[in-house]
Amino acid sequence: MNLLDWLTRRTAAESMVILCAVALLAMTPGLFGGNIITHSSMFNTVWADGFAAELAKGHWYPRYLPEANDGRGSPVFYFYAPLPFYIAAPFVWLTGHAALAVVMASTV
Repeated sequence: MNLLDWLTRRTAAESMVILCAVALLAMTPGLFGGNIITHSSMFNTVWADGFAAELAKGHWYPRYLPEANDGRGSPVFYFYAPLPFYIAAPFVWLTGHAALAVVMASTV
């Protein structure tokens, strides 16, 4: 039996478990070593923190982050899609650490 036959005989639940295991394995360096540094890491962590704070205040689609840019605010989500930050928000609330939350959300 080759790999393709083995993969096509899996159920949807088994496939999802395999996919999550591979994703977790791929993100292991980030989970143990901290935030993976990219060109936008600083923005991602600040935006995730601000987005979670606005959601906690009851703004279900925050378009403006009033605490960004040293309190001057930023209309970030008029320009950037908010879906990754909806995923990261529960991790920010659970961990209290935006950089770890971004790494955890990226494994989902």
